[in-house]
Amino acid sequence: MLLAVIQLGVPVLLTAWLWFWPSRNGFVLTLQFASIVAVMIALSTAGIWTLVPRWSLAVIAFFTLVAAVRGARRPSSPFGALMWVQTFVSLALLMVGGFAIAEAWRAHQPPSIASIRLASPLDRNDAVVANGGSKLLLNAHQDTLDLSVPRHRLWHGQSYGVDLVALTPIGITSDGFRPTDPARYAIFGRAVRAPCAGRVIAITDGRPDLEIPKVDPKVMVGNHIRLRCGDVEVVLAHLKRGSLKVRIGEQVTTGQALAAVGNSGMSDEPHLHIHAQTPGTAQAPFSGKPVAMFFNGRFLARNDRI
Repeated sequence: MLLAVIQLGVPVLLTAWLWFWPSRNGFVLTLQFASIVAVMIALSTAGIWTLVPRWSLAVIAFFTLVAAVRGARRPSSPFGALMWVQTFVSLALLMVGGFAIAEAWRAHQPPSIASIRLASPLDRNDAVVANGGSKLLLNAHQDTLDLSVPRHRLWHGQSYGVDLVALTPIGITSDGFRPTDPARYAIFGRAVRAPCAGRVIAITDGRPDLEIPKVDPKVMVGNHIRLRCGDVEVVLAHLKRGSLKVRIGEQVTTGQALAAVGNSGMSDEPHLHIHAQTPGTAQAPFSGKPVAMFFNGRFLARNDRI
């Protein structure tokens, strides 16, 4: 709920600011307009668009443009105290928006680490990246790069992980606003396919698909499959209970059906988690070094489509 308030509330408030209190100085008005546009671009590129449709920003942006044109038609006035406030606020917004835009651009740059080429793990091409990229602002998995935190060492391998969701025709991930039934989410039950040829080295099945927003901290990856593709392990997690079609030791080919997307483990809504790593230890199987993933030749970050 808070996420939806921020994604819609902040642009609406900023557009209202421009509509009702536009600067009467041309330069400051331009600065005011540019700062709002920067914030909207930042929200569009760095925000997680699961609860509200991303296209809603375009609607708000149209009214922002109308407000700017309306403000430009007002008579000018001398530079006063209010204009200094408008200038200060606009510069602050430009800095925040500019930083987020720059981070979003940098998040699309692959890290200088080992990498693996993968095919899409889903059988339809409408998946969207909810978490992904090489910056923490766009990829929550990046926090496990900080090995000074003992807990992060256990999950270091998933630092460049990608979370995939699917969108309904109106541009959100579920049928309705945050329903508790996982079956009402667009990606739930979708076929998961092998992104590479390899051998199944570990599986977990039988964990429940929980109602939203319940999670299972006991088995954080939930139902999952670990593949050994060459020297790299590829993990597919949060799978649907009872959907696994492979067994340990089985050789799989690229594109082979493995399971279905579920909502097991530490999953706040149905999605497919995938990451690549070097082998961990028997006690900490996800503690290997992270490996960057290229899907059909692309390094993916938040809001990219696969």
